[in-house]
Amino acid sequence: MNIIRRIAFGLLSLTIVTLPLSAEHTEKVSATYTYVAPENLTVAQAKEIALERAKNEAIADKFGTLINQSNSTLMSNADGKSMVDFYSLSSSDIKGEWIETLGEPQYEVSYDKDMLVVKVTVEGRAREIVSAGINLDVKLMRTIAGGKKAVSTDFQSGDDLFLQFSTPQSGYLAVYLLDKNSAYCLLPYMRDESGKVAVKANKKYLFFSPADALPEEKTFVDEYTMTCDGSAESNKVYVIFSPNMFIKANDNAGSEVNGLTLPRELSYKDFNKWLSKNRLHDAQMTVVMQNITIKK
Repeated sequence: MNIIRRIAFGLLSLTIVTLPLSAEHTEKVSATYTYVAPENLTVAQAKEIALERAKNEAIADKFGTLINQSNSTLMSNADGKSMVDFYSLSSSDIKGEWIETLGEPQYEVSYDKDMLVVKVTVEGRAREIVSAGINLDVKLMRTIAGGKKAVSTDFQSGDDLFLQFSTPQSGYLAVYLLDKNSAYCLLPYMRDESGKVAVKANKKYLFFSPADALPEEKTFVDEYTMTCDGSAESNKVYVIFSPNMFIKANDNAGSEVNGLTLPRELSYKDFNKWLSKNRLHDAQMTVVMQNITIKK
């Protein structure tokens, strides 16, 4: 993965919203999950899906699931005859959130009649969800023809990246991009020495775009361009929000690649330690994760 500032980087659309809680108590959980992948997935993609499902299963086993059901009645009239249709819709959500992974997940990869099978065992700490979360609006965007912007998590090499964000509650924001080994700080911007980004309630932001920044912010804005070394790459973007003030992780100055500067970075392990610590001490911290793919 390459990340450059005018910053270029190589980084399905899956969005996971981790809901804030009113309690800090965590429980140790574990699960083993076997995933039979469709033929269009790579081993890496199948392992990621298996791991997320194992985490969800561990949480559900410990805290259960929340079932929501809504009923509706539809009345219609045809040829003088009245008809009444009754609909019942239900959905379920796990009643907890994953806080940290303990040790390394253990994978077994095999093939059954040419079908990719991934078995994973994971152990970690989770916390029960006891209240509704903050309803954030998070959209990743890319450039399209004519310089316009479109919501997308699928990028072509050379596309610019933008983040559209709004919150019903004022607070603080940080954004990171993760690959297998490193976490890159996309927000706060590189030249912002405060270590935090304050956002106001009910205001729509478009980050990584100088044209949409306030006059006093234009000199701080970093721009990001997607690049891809291979045929395709997959990475994660973490959007982290809290109504309580927090400071970005302690990271290192970005290095240079082909004369272009990379964003500040820290190891994947250190990022997870920082995030876990903040979430343990801040029950209102909300995390939105989106998987991104980039193709040549």
